[in-house]
Amino acid sequence: MSMFTALRDMSRRDRSALLVCALMTSVALWIITLSLFRSVPLIGDPFPGFLVNHRMVVTSAGQYYWTGSKAGLRYPDKVVAIDDIPMKTLIGLYGALKEKGIGVDIQYTIRRGDQPVRLAVQTMAFSWADFHATNGIFYLVGISYLILGLVVFMLKFNRHVSWAFFLACYSLSVYYVLAPSVTTPNAFELTYLYIAANALFPAATLHMSLYFPRPKAFIERRGHLSAIPYVLSACLLVPMLSLYPASGFVFYWKLIVIYMVVSVFFLLISILADFVRPVSALARQRAKVVLFGAMLAFPLPALAYASQALFGSFPLGQVHVNFLGIPVLIFPISIAFAIVKHNLFDVDVYVKRTVGFAIMTIVVATTYFLLQAGLTQFVLVPLFGEAAEAAYPFIFAMLVAFLFYPVNARVQGLVEKIFFRKPFDYKETISVVEKALSRIIDPKEMASRVLRTIREEMFIDTAGVVILQGSSRACLPVFYSDEGAKMA
Repeated sequence: MSMFTALRDMSRRDRSALLVCALMTSVALWIITLSLFRSVPLIGDPFPGFLVNHRMVVTSAGQYYWTGSKAGLRYPDKVVAIDDIPMKTLIGLYGALKEKGIGVDIQYTIRRGDQPVRLAVQTMAFSWADFHATNGIFYLVGISYLILGLVVFMLKFNRHVSWAFFLACYSLSVYYVLAPSVTTPNAFELTYLYIAANALFPAATLHMSLYFPRPKAFIERRGHLSAIPYVLSACLLVPMLSLYPASGFVFYWKLIVIYMVVSVFFLLISILADFVRPVSALARQRAKVVLFGAMLAFPLPALAYASQALFGSFPLGQVHVNFLGIPVLIFPISIAFAIVKHNLFDVDVYVKRTVGFAIMTIVVATTYFLLQAGLTQFVLVPLFGEAAEAAYPFIFAMLVAFLFYPVNARVQGLVEKIFFRKPFDYKETISVVEKALSRIIDPKEMASRVLRTIREEMFIDTAGVVILQGSSRACLPVFYSDEGAKMA
């Protein structure tokens, strides 16, 4: 009953936004289900030992032990023929392989640049392990993006920044869950949705750069300008859809890749600007969190994606893109945290504890294995002989008991510095406020100084106080935000 009451109390604009979000989510769930139903039946069937899309181009996804990877096949090699029989469709290729069976050497004619190349590659069975390492990772990352976008949208409901973030996550979600369909013989029509998701992402990212970490002055005056990135994406999408899978498609695909790089660059510049010249301590801290996430997420994936999409190779060798989706998740997670961290109760506490717990888990596990290998071999065995194995758990438990707390304290301190300028100390905040008030007489300036100090010490978006004027018994509300003090 309460849900219907909440819907009834919503404005028409908010109800429309909720309906659009629900419809888009339903479409995404339908796409996930359809993609799964198309890709799962391939498990156990023969496949080439590499993945190839509907344009007959070898993709960057795969595993390093596959026969195609070992033979040196890489993006953007194009399959022209198998056993001297011309091959133009993915359905035809998989049909021929099914007739030949598993473990059979196939002579491929590959077009690499302008040169034909002949390679012998043995067919393989597409196992559940292969499915999890390729398609499974894509599905996991895609669903994670969808959940992340929905959480931020609902917590910062129907705002420009939450819409931009939701659309960016939505496009990435559709992109990843449809990535397996690009190499699935009976999923040709899903490739068009995959292409559309690629075109939507740079527009949503550019849109987000206009509102995050804070809205730009010109966009608040001319909100309609936020539609321009989507118009540009549509102009690139139409020829891509009409030309696919012909070779003319590649030109527009490369333009989309360039558009992606430019849009992410603008977003990072927008964040960096608030870090270098912040309007408040809170704005600087938000930028700091996101820049930290970008520093962890982007370098290797961005270099691999861009170099392979534009030039067909990666400086350090072939990189399978199915493994690059996981680190990229760090960046939107950092943005999501920066957007909602003051509206999700104690989300900052949970995030810090989670990060600290993850780091300590890695530290303890690494220490355990290093001690297991080094301490047992070079210390315990010479001292205790056959009793070394029994003594090791006791010694490790003592080390954890005496070293875990100081190491954990240092790790939590490091996490505090990353996510906050310094650890929260409410007594210290009161002391700072007292010092700020010690030499001020004017009530208005006193209120402004108190609010500004509280915001900077406790990272609050907007703070307010009501001053009761004794003579007239009138109330003077004062609010302090990124734009400064405002007297009502």
